[in-house]
Amino acid sequence: YELGWKYRPTPDTRIETAGFYSDVTDFIQTVTVVPGTTQFQNVGNGHFYGFEISGVTRLHSQLTAGANYTFIRREITDVVNTAFRPTGVPQHKAY
Repeated sequence: YELGWKYRPTPDTRIETAGFYSDVTDFIQTVTVVPGTTQFQNVGNGHFYGFEISGVTRLHSQLTAGANYTFIRREITDVVNTAFRPTGVPQHKAY
């Protein structure tokens, strides 16, 4: 699910935000089998949720500036490995 909002305070400036939520079944993750060896495995069920905000503005006819921030939380319940934590996606990302 995703719900977003867009706003243009001026013709040259745009602000966007969105919140999201995903139910996940049979999540596939890279798992270390032995040191130096990994494989893709189904690791459980769970949900992902978070939000994103971004802005862009034109500074000059040939120059724009923008910024983005994303927060995501991924919670997976693995019945085999209860200590499992998803990897590969940072919880906070900005540029």
